[in-house]
This record gives sequence, structure tokens and C-alpha cells, in this order.
Amino acid sequence: MKRVLALVLLLSACGGDPAPPKFTDTDPCTLLRGGDAGELTSTAKGERECTFAFGSTTVTLKLLEAKFEQESARLQTGGGYGAVVEDRPMTRRCASSACEAVVQVREGELLGLSVTKQGEDDNVLGQTTQGLALKALQRLPR
Repeated sequence: MKRVLALVLLLSACGGDPAPPKFTDTDPCTLLRGGDAGELTSTAKGERECTFAFGSTTVTLKLLEAKFEQESARLQTGGGYGAVVEDRPMTRRCASSACEAVVQVREGELLGLSVTKQGEDDNVLGQTTQGLALKALQRLPR
């Protein structure tokens, strides 16, 4: 009986929930999927980024460790403006059928998005960018 109790105590001490993956360990290619912006035709993975081809729309998603205020100011200087996605601050700048955006995940952890689609209205592309940011945020490990 003592052996069984000791074994149960040992197993319960080792059997806790695993720690969630760190932001930097997240595979950026898992954050968007086919159907998010059309049919997914290809992906290309970099060190902390992934480029998705959804037909004529190309999306590059980056995991950044930076201050939101600095990245946001850089985009606002070029005519960008703020938004909110799932209670998280976002700044985006759209021009010439391309949008660049940054969303704060947590302090010092950001998602960077670059979205291009030839011939697309900048306002529509901005809405697409914001929708993709929402999808990526929802798929990030908590």
C-alpha cells in the first residue's frame, strides 16, 4: 500500500500541465490557413516569418520582439492609422495595393503583417489585413 501511495504521489508531481509554447517558439506558418484570404497555394518559411500565397494575395506574417509604440510610430509616420483587433492595438498603413501592419500580442511581442494584392482598393485591402490579423491572433497559443 505504501508503495502504491508513493508511486501515485510521484506521478502526480510529474504529471502537471505542460507549459504553453513561448511566443518565439510558435511556427508562424500555423497562424493562417487556406480559406483565410482565398485558396492557399503555397507557403515559404523563414526564421520567424512565413509567406503565404492565396491566389493573387500574398501575405507575410512575422513574429517580432519589439516595442509596439516604436513599430506603430514608424507606420503612422508614413500615413498609417490605428485600429483594435480583439482588444489589442493595431497600426496599419496601406498604399499602392499593399498594406503593412503591426499588432501587439503582449508587451514586447508583436505580429507583423505585409499584405499585397495587385489592383485591390487600399480600404478593402486594409480590411483584409485586419481580418488576417484577427485569424492569426486567434490561432496563437495562449
